[in-house]
Amino acid sequence: MYRFEDGRGWAPPVPPRRRGFTPARVVALAVIAVLVASLASIGMRGDGRISIPAGAKAGDLTLVSCTYPTEEGNYRAECGTLVVPEDRADPGSRLIAVPVTVIHARSADPGEPIFRLEGGPGITNMVFPLASRLAEDHDVVLVGYRGVDGSVRLDCPESRPRPTSVPAGDVWQNRRMVWEHWVDSLGRCL
Repeated sequence: MYRFEDGRGWAPPVPPRRRGFTPARVVALAVIAVLVASLASIGMRGDGRISIPAGAKAGDLTLVSCTYPTEEGNYRAECGTLVVPEDRADPGSRLIAVPVTVIHARSADPGEPIFRLEGGPGITNMVFPLASRLAEDHDVVLVGYRGVDGSVRLDCPESRPRPTSVPAGDVWQNRRMVWEHWVDSLGRCL
């Protein structure tokens, strides 16, 4: 039993309202499912790589609305692909697609966009949870790397496996051995 705010009388407590599947919730869930399925089907292959749209040519940029997860929550963004020649020096080489994400600034009057480049050999450029630190006043643009993030992944089966253990002893000798292995593997791959 509870007292009214103005102090007069008593009233039984109101039972908690059960949250069921209302028609509005069912429709909302269906819309969300369709959107997720649509986004998943846009340019994705079974192995997680993006594909090149039919009839695409170098320079084609395709973007759709999406959200990008950051440390401050999801930000409005556009996600898509940029079609480029596999070999920049050979315009006739096969086409590949690299992912592009434009994380929109929260400001109504954003400054110049910031193109973020991170990583190194074999490391993606598409994961940036700290984007919210830059996206208050600037759009943040992420472009995937050839051979890592796009429709073609660079695999070098001709390189030998990295040594799983190095002998105990001089740390500089061990570093030199790992460095020589890396240089040898890179030479075999290229």
